[in-house]
Amino acid sequence: MYNALIMLKTRNEVRDWLADHGVRGWEFRQGSLVVDLPNGRHVHLNDPLPGEQGVRPIAELPVQFGIVSGDFTCNSHMTSFKGTPMYVGGKFNCEYTSIKSFEHFPMYIHRGFDCYGIPGQSISGIDKLVKYIKGAVTFETGLTHVLGLLLIPGITDFASGNDVGEILRRHLHTKDIIAAQDELIDAGFIAQARL
Repeated sequence: MYNALIMLKTRNEVRDWLADHGVRGWEFRQGSLVVDLPNGRHVHLNDPLPGEQGVRPIAELPVQFGIVSGDFTCNSHMTSFKGTPMYVGGKFNCEYTSIKSFEHFPMYIHRGFDCYGIPGQSISGIDKLVKYIKGAVTFETGLTHVLGLLLIPGITDFASGNDVGEILRRHLHTKDIIAAQDELIDAGFIAQARL
């Protein structure tokens, strides 16, 4: 598994890593090692196929993405959002990852995000990290501290596999945190009823 304890230090190292992981159409941000993908380009850090050479599971990104104008899909072995883009022009998909914290989560997402399959994670304070999510948010039924999602502009729908998504959906347009919290508590979703 690729465990990035430090970010790559040279442009050649970054180029090699991007090539090894099938990232195409990228460019360096002027004067830095930050990688942008313009023109609707996507990043799909999919898991390697059995027997695939040169590609290893990724625990943490060793490069910093800045703007990805298309979709960004995390690798299922990722344990951190470190290195993920600040801006995603498409969908941000971190389904079935091993993420331990929502620190370094993208600030702007323009086509929704999926984090289904990350049970028991707290997203406390997500409304302070994320400025905008346009589209639907899909999350695991065990995700806690979900009320902050109501404070993020642009979200159009919720899906959670249980009544939590339905409760949040009912309060999406009013942004009435207290009413949503009361309804979550009444339904037995105490951990989800927290900011």
